[in-house]
Amino acid sequence: MVARQQGFDSWPALKTGLSTTSLKVKSSPSKATIVSAEPQLFVTDIKRSCEFFREKLGFTLVFSYGKPPYYAQVGRDAARLNLKCVERPVIESTVRDRDELLSASMTVATAEDQAAVS
Repeated sequence: MVARQQGFDSWPALKTGLSTTSLKVKSSPSKATIVSAEPQLFVTDIKRSCEFFREKLGFTLVFSYGKPPYYAQVGRDAARLNLKCVERPVIESTVRDRDELLSASMTVATAEDQAAVS
């Protein structure tokens, strides 16, 4: 069954890699390459948020607008995060907690880097 699911007639054929089905190569339309993304985070305190990213996560302040600040960007390596000040939460708290909406992932280059951010 495993062999047939992979497009082979039998287990021995799978083991030797002799496919009996023709491979269909999908041609994809030409697409632009995305080289970066800048997610926007809604925060209630720009100054505190920038301090958190700088002091706890090693980001640097790229820019900050307004007095008091209402928009800023922090960066680290190739990552950029835009911070926008909002007066009140934009997502109702019970929905946020139930759906675990406050989550993120960060990819690092090596296992040593992973240990450094853990």
